[in-house]
Amino acid sequence: MSELVHAVARLTAHRDRELLDRSALALVLDCAPQARIQLFRCVGSTRQPRLLPVARAERGVVASLPAPWVTLDQLQQPAAEPLHAMALLGRRPICDAASRHHVYPIMGERHCVALLELQSPATLDGAATGLIGALVDIYRNQVALLDYGETDTLTGLLNRKTYDAAFHEAAQPDAADEQRSPGDVERRAVALQRWLGVIDIDHFKRVNDNHGHLIGDELLLLVAQLMRDSFRYGDALYRFGGEEFVVLLRAPDRPSAGSAFERFRERMMNHAFPQVGRVTASVGYTLIRGTDLPSAAFERADRAVYFAKQNGRNQARCFEALVEEGALEAPERIGEVELF
Repeated sequence: MSELVHAVARLTAHRDRELLDRSALALVLDCAPQARIQLFRCVGSTRQPRLLPVARAERGVVASLPAPWVTLDQLQQPAAEPLHAMALLGRRPICDAASRHHVYPIMGERHCVALLELQSPATLDGAATGLIGALVDIYRNQVALLDYGETDTLTGLLNRKTYDAAFHEAAQPDAADEQRSPGDVERRAVALQRWLGVIDIDHFKRVNDNHGHLIGDELLLLVAQLMRDSFRYGDALYRFGGEEFVVLLRAPDRPSAGSAFERFRERMMNHAFPQVGRVTASVGYTLIRGTDLPSAAFERADRAVYFAKQNGRNQARCFEALVEEGALEAPERIGEVELF
């Protein structure tokens, strides 16, 4: 019992999601050593989530899983597995006694954020299932605490204070990318370029003035949902405050990055917002360089947003393209610092 208490204490000390996932699975595996355990994160639309496998535990080994190189619509739907669908719909653990198959939904404040799946070759006794349920509850509470500190209260997107750490990680080559086979040229190219985009809702103050702040908040919620539906599951989506949003994404080249931001801009332009009608956004984006500071890349993208707003709004503009066209001046550099 003492070892279990200490293990739980170590679990609750984690502030890194990947370490938290592995620690939780290791504890569950201790309760069912012969079981095969998988942890899925619910990604994409909250209305129709997809399941992203993030960790696995089996035969005493616990491992994080690298993000698969697929688009969001290629990830598994909960409906593909009846127990997954039942756990999500009922928001409670589901067990198929015949197959010894258990599924535990990890509920967030508004929706299910993850699923833990356990398949055991032998029937688990009441003590084991009770302990696993308690451990899942502890993991859920810890996830909720991390989400509370890392996400925007209104939209559920990541908040500004998580941006710097994520940016430094995005600016460096992904370790998983370096391990890919040399012949996998296309996939390596996808991983080598990261892009930062700033999205600013056009005339948002007018929405608040004409319709009130409750409608303004509803608009922000709907924009956040459009972002989740438009960008890939691996793209980091932030609300920086007010009507300003930020996206960190991967794309092989400038046209591909531009297409991603254009897709969102067009989807937003064509969306019928309740009581408000047509609302547009101006977007600026820039290539993240290995020597970039978070503030420098953000400033470049923000200058592209400002240019878009000054030249008609409702457009996505690339900072580097604007510099090449002579529409904007390149920042001066002193060492690795950009001066605007």
